[in-house]
Amino acid sequence: MDLTKSLSKMACVDTVKKCNEIEPFSRTILEYGKNPATGKRYTEAQREEKYKQFNNMCSYENNEIVNCCDPSNKLYSEFQGERFPLRVKPIMKSGEINGYEFCNPRRGECNDEFRQIKPHDMCKLSKNINKAAKTNHVKVTVSFS
Repeated sequence: MDLTKSLSKMACVDTVKKCNEIEPFSRTILEYGKNPATGKRYTEAQREEKYKQFNNMCSYENNEIVNCCDPSNKLYSEFQGERFPLRVKPIMKSGEINGYEFCNPRRGECNDEFRQIKPHDMCKLSKNINKAAKTNHVKVTVSFS
């Protein structure tokens, strides 16, 4: 399972109102979890039907399907004990995380400002995490803006 692709949820966002139109759902639960109606794993046909339903519900003019990172995602607890090779320092802007500075302890010194990366951090960085892990630089900065 690719961790960076497994932690996000699929969301339908109204691009005008900037809000979720439908409750986001986890593709990972759909792929590996149990269907609450049957108590068994979802079949391929059931997964396809769920994706089709979601796409149909999100087909209005101002809606867009996106990946989102839910801070209360239950899947995060599955990875709490994992040790990831990167340490991060959040870059704050107006009280919110605007990006991260990375340090790879295997390639250089990380000071006390850098902390162990958490699953929510990895979700937010899923598009950039591999780039940061493979770099030869001691520190890499990734911004969301």
